[in-house]
Amino acid sequence: MQNAAGATEVALFGLAAIAAAVYGVAFCRSETPAGTVFKTASVLLLAAFAGLWGAPDLLVLALALSSLGDFFLSRPGDRAFLAGMAAFLAAHLAYIAFFIPRAGPMLQSAADGAALALMLGFGGGIYRLIYPGLGAFKVPVAVYILAILGMGWFALHLDRHQIDGFAASLVMTGAGLFLLSDTVLGVQKFRLRAGTGADQVASYLVWSTYWVAQALIAISGGGLGR
Repeated sequence: MQNAAGATEVALFGLAAIAAAVYGVAFCRSETPAGTVFKTASVLLLAAFAGLWGAPDLLVLALALSSLGDFFLSRPGDRAFLAGMAAFLAAHLAYIAFFIPRAGPMLQSAADGAALALMLGFGGGIYRLIYPGLGAFKVPVAVYILAILGMGWFALHLDRHQIDGFAASLVMTGAGLFLLSDTVLGVQKFRLRAGTGADQVASYLVWSTYWVAQALIAISGGGLGR
């Protein structure tokens, strides 16, 4: 990875972290215009940081699409939620498009087969858990689950002979946190009753794991190569 970030990169990352912290503390439980600004900015600034840090274009695009998803998810209503899902679906496809040519051999061992079965079983279990509350979102959520599982699968198989090993570890960790965040978000939206203690804890867990996931992937950019 690059040895040192310039002042501009450091400033952008710092501003992104501040925006994320402000949103998490002050706006995580509300849908307000101010919350929208801080939520959207926290990942859009990561995209700008990643671009200057030397991240590949597809990775920067994925971060930018994620910030668009954050914008929609910070607004009320099912239409905004669906638009947010679409933006994050596009972000995961951008991540997958970047990971595939940099992935190593897959399904070469029993352990790999077991890992794939475990991931698919986990995704299927979560879908079954939230299915009763999905309503009109049954198909979009199923497609989204497959997309994020695909993103996680290819992140897990990044070839350390092609890219920096530390950068690969950051991406793998970020992908895992992203999967955790979206899992909690799905359970929160479609299973938990709004206003309960569990709902409140879920909001903070979703945001913290999500932003850290994106930050780790953004930081990895300098070692992933164009």
